[in-house]
Amino acid sequence: MGYRAPFRMDPTRSFAEFLEQLYSYYGGGGIQSTGYRLNAIRTWLSMVGRNRARKALDELEGAAETNDAAEMAKSLWMSKQSYVGLRRFVRDLPMEEDEATVEAFISYRWESGEHVAWVRKLAADLRKERINAVLDQWEVKLGDSFTTYMTRRIASADVVLFVISPGAVAAAEAPDGKGGALQFEVQMMNARRIKEGARIIGVYRSGDRPPGYLRDHKYVDFRCDKQYEEALQELVGDLLGKGGPPEMGS
Repeated sequence: MGYRAPFRMDPTRSFAEFLEQLYSYYGGGGIQSTGYRLNAIRTWLSMVGRNRARKALDELEGAAETNDAAEMAKSLWMSKQSYVGLRRFVRDLPMEEDEATVEAFISYRWESGEHVAWVRKLAADLRKERINAVLDQWEVKLGDSFTTYMTRRIASADVVLFVISPGAVAAAEAPDGKGGALQFEVQMMNARRIKEGARIIGVYRSGDRPPGYLRDHKYVDFRCDKQYEEALQELVGDLLGKGGPPEMGS
């Protein structure tokens, strides 16, 4: 047999390019080659850091239009257990200094251009405060599936911010199948809340009442534009776990 150069990882490559190089080098199936591939993938993910590693797996699932572990594992020639392990491995990587500490999915009704722009401003301001605000306006590309996006992002979010407006309330409370995409989001959010205790925070933008499922929940009030900064800092402080009672004895 001739000399074979060792496999070398280039962390500047995209994850897709890295996988193509890796699978070309370790061709074929079998336990041995699968083990080498997994070790190389873990090493590459460690080299690029937690932020980029999480983004790489998210992009992989987005391209496949699924977050089903079994389907993703099959496409990567590995077991479901191995893929779930990769996800867990990335989650447990050390947090980077500039990493957002909370992922917040923003649920809102597409109404006027002014309303959509305000939601975009809120999301951008949250990101400046190291809150990973997730917004469809930035992430859903032409040809992408809104259903896939909503399913994947709501499942991974630490908290959901529901922007309250008369149109959003009407959609949330519409008869089944009549409230469009926002009603689908509400159903998913409430399923996570019941099953996992996930947080849903009402963000009042307009109107005089929240949807029924948030009626007795504390909300943040953005209805007065002059008090935008105060409301923003109240929301950021809550999401980052600031505030609370003073220490005993102080």
